[in-house]
Amino acid sequence: MPRPNLLILLGLSGVGKTHVGKALADQNWLQGDLDTWGVDQNPEAELGVRAEQFRQSGVFQPLADSMTGRTVDGGKAGFVLGFGSGFTLPRESIEVANDSLRVRYLTGSPEHCIAAFLAREHETGRGLPREWWIANNLPVAVRGEVLLSYLDRPSMAPCCVRAFNRDGTHRNVSEVIDDLLR
Repeated sequence: MPRPNLLILLGLSGVGKTHVGKALADQNWLQGDLDTWGVDQNPEAELGVRAEQFRQSGVFQPLADSMTGRTVDGGKAGFVLGFGSGFTLPRESIEVANDSLRVRYLTGSPEHCIAAFLAREHETGRGLPREWWIANNLPVAVRGEVLLSYLDRPSMAPCCVRAFNRDGTHRNVSEVIDDLLR
């Protein structure tokens, strides 16, 4: 039996992690979204514990094993798990994890992400303001370097997939998925 696809999505609020996850769920993937359920509300407690270990320490194998078991048991093609905007990993951790699962950043400019975030907040009725996005996304750092600068490094290009078109609209989700799974 071939190893299932395992994908961890990282990125700023509004970049489209949940949207991509839902599109993959429509293609026979399991989807988890820590942005939505949070680790404490995870309906599958063991997976939540593994996700929290990964979040805190970068130790990925227990999470990969848990995701693989659920994928195989459910007869699914893969498992996509989106983390909230505050979660980051350095390139070295991503390279080590890539032996078992793909870790990818969906990327977009702050302006595009804020616009998408505000539209989502309006649609859902949650109503978090622009100031919330700025306070919870701009200070995010990897090893002391602001995330947006870190992701602009040439060495990070293989770990990043562009989420937006130049005009600020989200790219076609099928194209984004193709890029994520390369």
